[in-house]
Amino acid sequence: LFAHMAGAPRGAALSHAFYCGLPPSNTDITAALRADDIASTAIGNVTTSEGRDAVADLMASMVAQGGVIAIYQGAAETGPRALGHRSILANPCDPQVRERLNERVKYREAIRPLAPMATLQAALDYFELEDGASDADYNAYNYMVLTAHSKPEAREKIPAVVHADGTGRIQIVREADDPLTYAYLKALGRHIGVEMSVNTSFNVAGPIAQTPAQAMDTLRRSRGLDAVVLVADDGTAYAAWHGGERGSGRFTGWYAAWKQARG
Repeated sequence: LFAHMAGAPRGAALSHAFYCGLPPSNTDITAALRADDIASTAIGNVTTSEGRDAVADLMASMVAQGGVIAIYQGAAETGPRALGHRSILANPCDPQVRERLNERVKYREAIRPLAPMATLQAALDYFELEDGASDADYNAYNYMVLTAHSKPEAREKIPAVVHADGTGRIQIVREADDPLTYAYLKALGRHIGVEMSVNTSFNVAGPIAQTPAQAMDTLRRSRGLDAVVLVADDGTAYAAWHGGERGSGRFTGWYAAWKQARG
């Protein structure tokens, strides 16, 4: 209704249903990063495919090595869901991830499940997608609102994102809708053998982070979050992590090794 009243073309298709607001500015991000207890560095720019693939590969490399990271980019999701704009990401193949993330990152009940985000091919490989929800290339699975039954091999391959009843509340990511998250999933396929990630909302004992300052407050509250990747409206990408006495050295070690490997 709002789009119609604002003069949107008749019949214009929405590529998403749950993003709201504006992406963070570079000024707001750099201001939030200027804190004694936060360490940060610029890690690239996602406006080109080469730059986007590099940032995505760094993210996937950290997750493949057991890292738990957050991604903060673009307009925030509305409602109680994470769709790759305000998300915490981890390795779905690690059977210990759910317990560790709930205990050390989110500080919530150990039984709380985690959701999978996946490319369409990975979703087809590990879940039974219903034809009745598959119009427009499985479009109904794009928003983490439907559960799907997993295939027999899924519980062994991606245990962190299969519920006790064998289902998963899946989100299929399209390259056109979210190029960076899609590139991250493709990079995960190269690093861990499956184009799928743990995806849970970027919040710790509070609401989902909406502003860069709130993103840094969320990092402060979580002892188990290794890094936050923030992307400004001009495409500049930054990584932030615990500084000072809380610094673990995990991010700096991963980042140095990643840069050396890429030459």
